[in-house]
Amino acid sequence: KKLTMRVTNTDTDKPILAFDGGPTGFERYCLNDITLEGDGEFCICAGTPNRWPACYVDMPTVREFIDRYKATVEIS
Repeated sequence: KKLTMRVTNTDTDKPILAFDGGPTGFERYCLNDITLEGDGEFCICAGTPNRWPACYVDMPTVREFIDRYKATVEIS
């Protein structure tokens, strides 16, 4: 299954990192609240038994995507 990252805004105009194609379809995180430390994996969905599988994304990939985004806009 293909998983893509994009940045979108909510009604409050806060930048939101969205993972399209995730287990629930609602994997969304406020960029201002994300801490990307280490080189492990970023858990976008912890999973729910018999309903949703857990899903992890390579931390360096997420960090690189966010760094490229931040280089193009000012995040307050």
